[in-house]
Formats: sequence, C-alpha cells, structure tokens
Amino acid sequence: MYERHFGFSEKPFNLTPDSRYLFLSEKHQEAYANLEFGVQEGSGFLLLTGEVGTGKTTLIRHFLAQVGPDIRTAVILYPALSAGELFHAILQDLGVPFGGGTLKDAVDALAKALIEAKRLRLKVVVLIDEAQNLKPHVLEQLRLLSNLETEREKLITIVLAGQPELRDMLLQPSLRQLSQRITSRSHLEPLSLPQCRSYVRHRLRVAEGTGKEIDDEAVRRVFELSDGVPRVVNILCDRALLGAFGRGHPTVTLPLVEAAAAEVLPPGHRAATAYPRRGLEALGLFIVGLLLILPLRYCPTTSNATMPTPSPVNESPIASGSPEVTAMPVEPGVLMTPENLPSGGPGPVVAVRCGALAQSRAAAIAAIEGFLGTPGFDSAPATLSFEQWHRLKLPAIARFQTPTGPCEAAIQAVDATTTRVSDPTGEYAMENVRLSEAYLGSAIVCFVDRDGVLAKPERARLSWARKVLERGSLVAPGAPERGVVAALARLGERVGLKDASSVEGALLAALYSIDGGSPKRAGVSP
Repeated sequence: MYERHFGFSEKPFNLTPDSRYLFLSEKHQEAYANLEFGVQEGSGFLLLTGEVGTGKTTLIRHFLAQVGPDIRTAVILYPALSAGELFHAILQDLGVPFGGGTLKDAVDALAKALIEAKRLRLKVVVLIDEAQNLKPHVLEQLRLLSNLETEREKLITIVLAGQPELRDMLLQPSLRQLSQRITSRSHLEPLSLPQCRSYVRHRLRVAEGTGKEIDDEAVRRVFELSDGVPRVVNILCDRALLGAFGRGHPTVTLPLVEAAAAEVLPPGHRAATAYPRRGLEALGLFIVGLLLILPLRYCPTTSNATMPTPSPVNESPIASGSPEVTAMPVEPGVLMTPENLPSGGPGPVVAVRCGALAQSRAAAIAAIEGFLGTPGFDSAPATLSFEQWHRLKLPAIARFQTPTGPCEAAIQAVDATTTRVSDPTGEYAMENVRLSEAYLGSAIVCFVDRDGVLAKPERARLSWARKVLERGSLVAPGAPERGVVAALARLGERVGLKDASSVEGALLAALYSIDGGSPKRAGVSP
C-alpha cells in the first residue's frame, strides 16, 4: 500500500523469513559460520537456538539458499511427529522411495540412501526447525541415526533449531548421550541499539529505499519498544511506514512510532518502555507486554463432544489444478452418495475431494487432532488394505486417488459400512466401498501413546504388550515369552507387517486399537 509513496519495490518489513533480508549481526555471522563449517566437516549434530523472533528460520533459509549441488537437504518445519512419521518425512524430503512399514524399515531405507549418497560424494543434511517440540524418545531415535558413519565422518548432519527451552531439554539425563554429540552450539540474541539501527537501514535498502525513510530518533524508540527483537521491530516499522503514508509524510518520525505502538502493542508494554527508569516494576510490565504480542505456536483447539469444525484452510478453494468444489460439511449420519455428493459434472462420483497433496496433509493433521481430542498425536506409516485399517478402529491419514491426482484425507470409521472423511473441502461421510476403490494402499495410522510406551526400554514395552494381549484374550495369562512374540507377529500381520515383534510403529498402534479406552494421555485435557 505504501510502497509507491516511498519508492520501495516491496514492503521492507514483512514477517516472512525471506533470506534476502537477512541481517548478519555478530551472533548471526557466528551461527552461520558454525552451520557452514559443521556441514562441510560432516559433524553429527549442530544446535541453533534463540528467542522467538530473533531470526532462526531466516538464517536457515539463507543457509539453504547457499548450499551447493553436493549437498542434499531435508527440512522439517512441523516436528510434532512420532519417530516413524519423522523418518518418513525425512525420506520424502530427500526423495527416497519408501513404501511404508515399521520404524526399522524407515531407518534401513534411510541408511541405504546415505550409503549411496556417500558413494556419490554427496553430503546429507537434515534441518529441523522448532525442534523444542520434538519428544524425548524421538530425539533419542535421531541420536541412534547419527551412529551411521564411516571411519572418518558421519553420513548425516542433523541441525536442531529451536527456542531456548531446547537447550533445557538437552540437559535431561535421558538425553545426555545426544547432548554429548553436539559439536556446535549457537544462540541468537536480540539486537543492540547500533545493530537495530543497521538492521532497519538494511531492510529499507533491500527494498530499494534510501535507508533514511525512518529517522534516528524513531529507530531508537523502535528499539526501546521491541527490546531489539527483530520480529517486533518489523511489526512497528511496517505500521509506522503505513502511518506516514496515510498522513503524507516523507519520513517516519517519533510521533508516528508512538502512534504505531498504540495500534499494535498492548498498553502495559508501551507504559513500561516509556519510562525505563521506573525500575523493576516497569521492566516486568515490559516483558509481559512483549510476550503478549509475540506470535504463538499453532495449537489447535478441539472438543471432546463433537467433531472439529474445519479450520480456515479447509474453507479455502482447493489448490490450483483441482476442480473447484464448495465445502459441504454434513450433519452426523448423513451419508455422501451418488445422489448428494458434488462431482463437478457428469461422470463417476469422487470418493474424496481433498485436492493437492501439499494442501491436504496440513488439513488432515488438524482433523486427526480433532478426531483424537488432543493437540499432538503419535503415528505410524503402514502399508495395509482398507479393510485392515477399518478393523483397527483407529483414525488415519490415508492416500487416495482422485481425477486430479493423489491426495491425503483424514478418515475415521463410523460403522461397518461408513467412514467419516475430513479434507480441505470440509467433513462428510462416505461409503466404505467407494473409499476402498480410491484407496492407494498406504496410510499413516494415528493414535495417542497414552501409556508412554515409546519412552520405555524394549523389555518394558514387551511387558506392557503382554498385559494388553492378555486383556484382549490373545494370549493366556502367564504364557511363555515365545507365545507373546508369536501373538505380536500375528497382530502385526493385521497391519501389513511380517514377523513383527518390536513394540513400536504400526504394531504399537494395533496394540492400542485392541486395548480400547480413552485416547488421551494422563493429565491431558481434550
């Protein structure tokens, strides 16, 4: 809106992590050098931390923009995953074919890909953003992955980027082995006043401005209000430039910054920063105000009584290339049939309407959290028939064929003939016979590890599995261990596994499916 007024080619203070706008303070330079050196040397683990809004994601994007053709990368931006789903995502991002299976199958596929990359003299780097959301047992699986190495170097470099609590997580005794393998630790801090001044000038010039559109006194006030956090600096400067445009001023001055702060910052924050010499009380108000305006991590709300209402992404048109369909959520019990399912014209009725893969995955994840009644869940990729999934009685993210190509939808069994489907177009019920015809043979089975099985050692997992099998009358009480292992193998066959005995992945999901009960973890409200 104000770009033409100031002669900018684009807005200089967007909140998106655009690497062109990266400002390398001393700490940013040090962090970038550590990343570059660690990757070139084939280090195992690299750690990058910083407060919200200090530029971690932008630094990562800049690093990715600079890597050469000899480096293959996988970037994980949604790390609230189970170990199996994380490894599946890594394989997918690296372009490694994987038909599904246990966690061991995924690790084996990745190990083969790493050995092949080494043969081709390629380096492999996995970058995980917001890594403080990784569960401890998933971090432990990543540590085991770092055991893949030659006599001289690791076969994979893993970069963990996250907020300061990630450092606290790594101090836990259970993660000490992982912590000892971190070869580089970088921490990004808020900008000082001189750095803030240079940062503002830098962004103005990248947008083809003169760098003088915001005067020095205004920049000083921006620094005081933001405490040097780049994201807050961006918010204030963008609003102040808009205010200058609205008033026809050629330069942002102190009154315009104050007016911008009145619009975007809480009153307590502005009062705290206006008179910093008031002492600890003012400092406390400042911190509270700052925290209030920082963007929160996504955490969907769900209800235990009803199915979730589709999120805003579900109300958007399907991705480009898909036929436009109006979302038609249905009341529970209303079945989509050839008579009432919109198909976009003559021809066979489409079983699901989920559109492009990139859009359907995010919507499916949100829907599963609603199905399970809890934010965050565990999952296991599995190759199984539609009938095998239906017998599990667990929700899943399944892949289906549509006229515009494959897509993913969240599904949950309703009864013997009907399944509830949730995709970017809405939520509806569908006949199982139609879904099975479009089903492509692989699904991510979703559940909640309410007993914390994944964090237990293997013997403890087997003991837990014995109790579940006994409650389900699948083994006799006190049966020998070989009988338990045989029962696990038979159960594994139900989810497409052969000779399964390790209590994880799809086998763990199958055990939870026969155990019944509430899906929620202890102490977690749906």
